[in-house]
Amino acid sequence: MEASGPDLLPQFLALAKRPDVAAAICGAAVDGSWTGQASVSAICSAAHLPLTRQGDVDAVLKAGASQGLFRQLSPLRWSVIVDAPAVWQLALMLAGAAAYIEGIHRDADDVEVVLTKPLRPSELERALREAGYEHVGLIATGEMFTTMAAGAQSQFTVMTPFLDLAGADSLIRLYENTATDVARRLIIRTSPSGLPDGYVAAADALRHLSVEVFDYRLDREGGGFETFHAKVVLADREWAYVGSSNMNQWSLAYSMELGVSLRGRAAGRIARVIDAVLRVASPVTGKPCGS
Repeated sequence: MEASGPDLLPQFLALAKRPDVAAAICGAAVDGSWTGQASVSAICSAAHLPLTRQGDVDAVLKAGASQGLFRQLSPLRWSVIVDAPAVWQLALMLAGAAAYIEGIHRDADDVEVVLTKPLRPSELERALREAGYEHVGLIATGEMFTTMAAGAQSQFTVMTPFLDLAGADSLIRLYENTATDVARRLIIRTSPSGLPDGYVAAADALRHLSVEVFDYRLDREGGGFETFHAKVVLADREWAYVGSSNMNQWSLAYSMELGVSLRGRAAGRIARVIDAVLRVASPVTGKPCGS
């Protein structure tokens, strides 16, 4: 195979979705670390990649196989089928792409996956571990919220439809973790029985922390009401969490919750939605009944 840039473009594009992993695999094939038939885990070791990236390695190998770079000999074993000069050029091209993405390129939206695992022992956690994804690209929800609160510069808002005593304790810790000059807001919803139990229990502490509380449950003419089911955490107008996690014990300790962390343009759009919610919601003032 003649090693030339244009001839390698299809292969490069196939592998460039994961350039750091692809560059490491191609480098291992060239320097002799990966020779002959090898398993995905052995290729990880040869490429100096952690075993937690086996899922990414498998995806790169399959993408390369579609371009005639690698051959899958069995469900677990692979080999390289192109000559060393071509693979070396690919390794250099991919390493350059990885360096550009890491050091220069900035997406308009930076997205991370945020996960709360079920209470251990968890079958979901076992399945993630077996697939090599237990710690890859998955951020713990509680850690994310704490980091967002500490990093807020001007405002920190939590929007939760369900709030119990455990959730109230978590909320108080989050607001305590914000800087003293940060505007703190909480959006909740009432029910026919009144304010959430968690808010009633935490009202004095929230007031002491200067948290503005809003109720987004609006009666409609002719019956019914307008309210929300969204779960949002917003730091300034630049960082937002949107997902399934409520501020209650079930979400915080027992249930699998999944969401995304958004930075950049998308976070600004979420902030505009929250602005609109705050315009229509009712401020919650005074001491709740029964507190």
